[in-house]
Amino acid sequence: MPITDKTRKILWGRSGNLCALCRRTLVEAATALSGESVVGDECHIIGERAGAARGHLGVGRDDLDECDNLILLCKVHHKLVDDQPETFPVERLHATKSAHESWVKETLASEAGPGQPRFALLPRIRTGKALSNAIANAHAYLLDHDEPNSETEAKAIGGFLQTVRDWGDIWSDLEPSQHVEACVSLAKDIQAIEAAGFLVFGRSERRRMHLADNVFDWPVTVITVVRPTNAGITELGDLACLIAAS
Repeated sequence: MPITDKTRKILWGRSGNLCALCRRTLVEAATALSGESVVGDECHIIGERAGAARGHLGVGRDDLDECDNLILLCKVHHKLVDDQPETFPVERLHATKSAHESWVKETLASEAGPGQPRFALLPRIRTGKALSNAIANAHAYLLDHDEPNSETEAKAIGGFLQTVRDWGDIWSDLEPSQHVEACVSLAKDIQAIEAAGFLVFGRSERRRMHLADNVFDWPVTVITVVRPTNAGITELGDLACLIAAS
């Protein structure tokens, strides 16, 4: 099974268009004479066939083209990790991938600047349509929540935020009719989390992220789940908003 478009979007988005080893930009800008050049590869951690690098570990598996088994690398490091599988075993590549994607996420989250609130002003989300508008076409996610007081609350919050992330990851692959169905499903999710004693605030916004020598302007989904007693909630006319400090 080939790598799907959804998997590619997730991998490139979480990797920030940078090699996980050297953080080289993987799409070079167009010139006056030529178009853009892609100098990165979607690399298998466990090879697709037995004779490939680390491929003996994947015999009989059908999940090798999933995101968990892929790492984004420049062409130099792609060749290096495949030529030197003993130096780059599966565990090391998974750790490298995880550390790099965490760095991209934290870099994005810190763009508000030192001493500035992580969230400036978030409107309350009450409907499935409003939530779908917040997650559509996101390249990254900033998800937050109040401290849960029990395992039940933790599962409710975690399940809701995971659902938000899952819908966002596949949104661009859905048909218009599926978008409508998703809105209905998301409305039920909002009702469930509110029944558990929480409110949802958030929006889609553009965030400038500095990675290496490049500046990216990406759509980012910002969602936070809080108790009605959260001190950051304020009423602006008919609009309930959350002012959340970092």
